[in-house]
Amino acid sequence: MWAIDGRPRKSMTSITEKKIYDIIGDIYVSASADSNDGWQDTYVKLCTLLESGPGSLNIFDKRTATYIALGDTNHVGFLEEFNSRYYSLLPFRKNIESLGTGESFDRERDFPKKAFLDSELYRSCFREMGYFHIFHHCIVDVDRFASTMTFSRPKNKPNFGRDERRALGVILPHLQHTMRHHIDLANARWEARLSAAAFERMTQAVIVVDAAHRVVFSNNRGTELLGSNDGMTLANDGRLKLAHSGEARRLRSLLDRIFSSGSGLKKEFGAALHVSRKTGRRPYQVVISRIFDSSFQSNREEALAMIIVSDPEDSIAPSDRVLVELFDMTATEARITSLLTDGLDINEVCKELKVTCNTVRTHLKHIFSKTDTHRQSELITLIAKLPS
Repeated sequence: MWAIDGRPRKSMTSITEKKIYDIIGDIYVSASADSNDGWQDTYVKLCTLLESGPGSLNIFDKRTATYIALGDTNHVGFLEEFNSRYYSLLPFRKNIESLGTGESFDRERDFPKKAFLDSELYRSCFREMGYFHIFHHCIVDVDRFASTMTFSRPKNKPNFGRDERRALGVILPHLQHTMRHHIDLANARWEARLSAAAFERMTQAVIVVDAAHRVVFSNNRGTELLGSNDGMTLANDGRLKLAHSGEARRLRSLLDRIFSSGSGLKKEFGAALHVSRKTGRRPYQVVISRIFDSSFQSNREEALAMIIVSDPEDSIAPSDRVLVELFDMTATEARITSLLTDGLDINEVCKELKVTCNTVRTHLKHIFSKTDTHRQSELITLIAKLPS
């Protein structure tokens, strides 16, 4: 592959140093803005400087093979159509997908002219749009995302020459710097979405507090639990509030120990306690651990602690549909399995389903066979480990 020469040149045809440095200034203005709107104007100015036809400045999602435009001089809707229809037809797709940071693809240099002109993409799309000379550059490539830009000229124009390439060589280090930051943010947002999705799938309440014991995050289950005001809630100052004063003192003491240096508490654990409930239901089971390396604290100076709250009144069995799919159970067998896993005995299952105990025992034999278990204790242990 070919890397662009980054040395400026004093004398250029229609390309002047002032125009170049104006664009460099625009790059940093666009990068510091709250939205991506400024990139459109910056890219248009860059296309004008290089006398380019249609093209785009993009973030490329490698996992979905999708271009997300920051600046775009194609006709409205083209990039969406390109992602869904034309990208798979790109004859030099492997060439551009193999580019690393700072590497470029020049269609005239790197791909046979005849193969390009004979391609379905050129005949059905690129010819009409004026994509003949194509210059594609990978600005920066980090993890899932890459930042790229594409310039083009029609067949009746010359290819991009030395002056245009040298101008880009001056501009590119600044684009690399700003786009690396942009991609770091994109990767961070992706990881945050995955983390959030994982937390929301948990059946337990997850509550994260800072060193002042203020709640900085809770998953949906945690928000519901705090809102129920059944022994644990959120005080006006944003801190956790327990109904039982003795338990509240113990929670504060445990959190202080976890946050203090040299506490002797293991990283992988921390502390645990029961929290009584106003309703008289069985107490919450609470496990507290320090967050030592997490995206939660990436923008915070202080450490954080994660509080996981299990409600023993909640069902621990997965949905009946999961049992049907995994073990080929009938609907009745799945329901019996769920009831047993949630703590009911045979007689209670019979009353719940309004059937005889002999009927339940017959179903249970089939359940044992399908799950390769032999006793209720084995069955319950197996099912309790499944995701709900």
